[in-house]
Amino acid sequence: MQREGDCMTEGLTNGLDSESNMGSDADRVANLAADYLEGFLDICDLDGDIKVSLSEDRISISVNDDTDALAPLSDPVVVKALRDLMALHVRTRAQHACKVALSIGRSSQIKEEALRNMVLAGIAKIKAGVWAVHMPHMCSYDRRIVHRIAADMGCASKSQGVGPSRHVVLSNP
Repeated sequence: MQREGDCMTEGLTNGLDSESNMGSDADRVANLAADYLEGFLDICDLDGDIKVSLSEDRISISVNDDTDALAPLSDPVVVKALRDLMALHVRTRAQHACKVALSIGRSSQIKEEALRNMVLAGIAKIKAGVWAVHMPHMCSYDRRIVHRIAADMGCASKSQGVGPSRHVVLSNP
């Protein structure tokens, strides 16, 4: 299993790379992941609407409800742990891993707020005279969010490094 930091998606060796496998394999993997989450919610005696989205190379699963009952599960550490368990379940059943994005309650918003605060702190350093700010290493999903936030704030950004040490560098435009 390849890990890329604390990320909303897990960059795993992907058994869904060929287009011919994508349809049925992705559906099977999505069903396995959704079934696992449904069982987990049942054990926790929680209700939640599970929505599954399939894109070209990623399965996105979100769990939401109309109350705050899922709030304890929306902590990024809990989401990461649950995603890891779900990925292990899928890998065991499907005999290969895949890329799965998991969002529970407000977890995506919480993660984006944390990334926004990191970018704001970096921009403050740049305004104070620092030439470039190297952000901590992060997965591609988080880097995309950081690049978008930086661009929205008028800051230049580029990815640097290789593999697990890949990170974003902020600078003046």
